[in-house]
Amino acid sequence: LSEEEKKEAKEKAGMKRLMKRLKAPASMFGRWKRSHLRALQRNIFERYLAGKTDHIEVPADDIVKLIDKAKAQFELPLCELAFTRLTESIHVFGDLRGNLTVFFRHIRSLGGVGTKKWKAHKFMFLGNYINSEPHSFDVIVLLFCLKILYPKNIYLLRGYYETEPVNKAIGFHKMMKGFSEFDANRIAGALNEAFACMPSACLVEDKILLVHSGILEGVKNLSELKTKIKIISPSMDPNGPANELLMSAPKRGLKESENCPKTGARRHGEDTLLKFAEDCGLELIVRAGQMLMNGYENFAGRKVLSIYSEFLNDGKPPRNHAAVLVIKRNYEAHLAIYADDKLTEDHFRVDHNYNNLLTSLELTSERSVPDQGPKK
Repeated sequence: LSEEEKKEAKEKAGMKRLMKRLKAPASMFGRWKRSHLRALQRNIFERYLAGKTDHIEVPADDIVKLIDKAKAQFELPLCELAFTRLTESIHVFGDLRGNLTVFFRHIRSLGGVGTKKWKAHKFMFLGNYINSEPHSFDVIVLLFCLKILYPKNIYLLRGYYETEPVNKAIGFHKMMKGFSEFDANRIAGALNEAFACMPSACLVEDKILLVHSGILEGVKNLSELKTKIKIISPSMDPNGPANELLMSAPKRGLKESENCPKTGARRHGEDTLLKFAEDCGLELIVRAGQMLMNGYENFAGRKVLSIYSEFLNDGKPPRNHAAVLVIKRNYEAHLAIYADDKLTEDHFRVDHNYNNLLTSLELTSERSVPDQGPKK
């Protein structure tokens, strides 16, 4: 065996020993250590890539402790969570909805989680990590592991599915295979407590607003927007500002705003969104929250960009594209568009005079690079 193969074999053997320890009663190690978190992270990677949908073989008590440890990260002052500087490139993911395929492909191109190259970037997730997909529980456990291990690299916003009435209605607790009904409900309760502590939005250099879905209608300026972001807690009045960020959305063909007849959530037209962006001095609003066949969609004169980072998986080849937005330190931005086994570059270039995002390549462009994703 080569030195590299010996090193890999030694690492795998070490991971197996750690996973055996994770299966032991919680009292064996008392609290989650970094080695435990890395072992669980590796285990989720391997199970997902192998297509396994069996349960995570970790005691319920330890899962609850893990969730509490992640929750402590979200309980930091919101100024540390809802505002960030563009000191590193930021990679923005839309909905994952229990699907890690695009996430794996994207981080593979950066050397993999935890590498020196990977640590030179920030990763922002805009919510909707879960739904009724078999891997939904894996996805949220993995992201919580990463948040604990790399708090300065991983940013998690709350999505619509991360509200208790919604994830209860879609049967999320049933995705916790291998746990008794009592333990599944206990874990779901701990998760929803953690979700309630997640920030609702993030401002990048006071120029780019990252949010799960909507805007705060009626905000007059950047100062008011920053104040509201600081004080908004998703656990507040469900009909209040937090609900606006989680449920309101753009609507084509509409100029102002109106209520959705079915849900009562606000739908915003182009004029409303342009005024909000102008009043707050925003160059771009990036949102998620809805399925997009092309992986992304521009709205309101390119002031609003919607992204979707999941492949629809119904046993057939992916029927849609998926996108990840990459914002560089010089404010240049591009979309990494994923389709089947190829990564198609659909670059956005920045006009430095006006700082408007302009498309230069079609989605079907022949400019592509070989898939750098992990092989199943």
